[in-house]
Amino acid sequence: MYYLRFACLLILLQAFTLSRAQQRMVPGEANYILNARTNSILFRDTLYSGSRQFRELFLRTNDPLLIKWYRKHQLLKILGEFSVVTGSLAISTGIGLATGSGGARSSGWIVAGSGLAMVINGGILLYSGQKALAGTLLLFNTRHAHASLDIGMSDNGVGLALNF
Repeated sequence: MYYLRFACLLILLQAFTLSRAQQRMVPGEANYILNARTNSILFRDTLYSGSRQFRELFLRTNDPLLIKWYRKHQLLKILGEFSVVTGSLAISTGIGLATGSGGARSSGWIVAGSGLAMVINGGILLYSGQKALAGTLLLFNTRHAHASLDIGMSDNGVGLALNF
């Protein structure tokens, strides 16, 4: 019964720390959206969900530093996910070896401990990838998210368009 209370407390604590009723959106800038989907960016009136969609937003700027930061985010995300999956497999294999009826108990715990280290390393890599994405957005906002005034001419007259 104690474990059930503890689990409910953890679920409530996580719900309070992860949920936000409102999130501030800065008009005219790219905003990182929390909890919509992993890696979601709202820029102007478009929600870019996932790497494939907002990669185009960054690549069309032809900014080499912006593209470098985006690729760093992608590399860290892939390495982090690989490390977490491999570490999880190593933990389950190591625990299986350590609790089995063979003479491989010490090597099983070594494999499980190594898997735990890989999971922790993967979490750090994933966090670093999210920091790289935040840096990419900051760079994008400082260099490319500016208002502009365009003038259009046609046979019927002249028009102004304000992009912000």
